[in-house]
Amino acid sequence: MPKFYSASTNGFYDSEINAGSIPNDAKQISYEQWAFLLSEQSNNKIIQANANGFPEAVEIVITNQEKIDLANLKILQILKTTAWTQASDETNINQLAWATYRQEVRDVILQPGYPDNIVWPVAP
Repeated sequence: MPKFYSASTNGFYDSEINAGSIPNDAKQISYEQWAFLLSEQSNNKIIQANANGFPEAVEIVITNQEKIDLANLKILQILKTTAWTQASDETNINQLAWATYRQEVRDVILQPGYPDNIVWPVAP
């Protein structure tokens, strides 16, 4: 069963499953090429059309700002999920250790490798 790739939809089509609904710009590809492209997605690649409309797997490019945004999101998530450790009535934990950890999380933005190479602190 032939496989097809459409640049306009950035999607794959199967001649048996999608008969009659394959876009006009679709290019026929081999089963092996289709399987390879799908496997490349698990290697942090995305599928996109090349200049001729055929699919290719390319590296995901993350900008510096996107790396900063992802790091900030992780910082906020950690701080949110550990806020309970700072409640004054919490007696079964080491609040000082948790306060230190939370400050270390805030300070990852000061690391020399930030945002490309962050060493995340370990929770107590």
